[in-house]
Amino acid sequence: MSSGTLLGGRAVMLAAQAVRMGEWRDVAQQNWFSPSNRFAALAFGGMTETVGPERSTTVPGEYVMVPSALAETLGRGGDRDRPVVELDGGACPELAELARACRGEVFVRAEGLDRDDLLLDDVDRLYRLVGLRRHRRIFVQYDATGRLRAAALAYRGPLGLNFSFLENRCDVLVSPELDATEAQRALDALIAAASTAYEDFEPGCVPVAGETPMDRLVRAGAEAVRPYTRAIWLAEAYPDVHRHIDRLYASRLRGRGQHPRRNP
Repeated sequence: MSSGTLLGGRAVMLAAQAVRMGEWRDVAQQNWFSPSNRFAALAFGGMTETVGPERSTTVPGEYVMVPSALAETLGRGGDRDRPVVELDGGACPELAELARACRGEVFVRAEGLDRDDLLLDDVDRLYRLVGLRRHRRIFVQYDATGRLRAAALAYRGPLGLNFSFLENRCDVLVSPELDATEAQRALDALIAAASTAYEDFEPGCVPVAGETPMDRLVRAGAEAVRPYTRAIWLAEAYPDVHRHIDRLYASRLRGRGQHPRRNP
């Protein structure tokens, strides 16, 4: 992070992107921002217009903290014909298909849902070298016909420096074919099942992210954090994103000077 001047912010962002371009080891990058943050919305909200929808996407959604006690009770009284099961690893084309229907191909590639290492075992091995963990558990729900209709991607990792705990989010995917009642039931069942992945999570909650409305959860006792929009861009777009950020900051520096606090 950088504070104080636009020059500092630009230097940090361009350097970070240049490193990724130089190493060329990852598949994608993403940035989460509040829609109320006008500069972030300008920089990342129009990503698809800048680099194209084939290489980038923006995903709006809600983000709430569900207390552990509440999360554990949500699955009670659920539909027994639609149980939630946990995936044990390996490729799952049905999950990739659901994610594609919910958020598109860029999201599927960026989150590695089209590959074999769904639980992030390779990443976890690297973190274990320094005594940390970084992994993902996946819970899915099928309908009465056996079709996968909803999923929860429960990420776990170090708490990090982001006080929204996004690196530990429970990312929920619910089929757009479900009606509002079915979607809410699927959401409840998934959160209840995924709560087992957060039993040792220090804040004592399940941080849930998704497009499905969270109003009922908030009325039941969950904390509404804020709306978040996620901008995702693939590795092949890195040079274009670098140029986009450079031009954006250059324009802002010309128009407002180097001290944003003096130029609100």
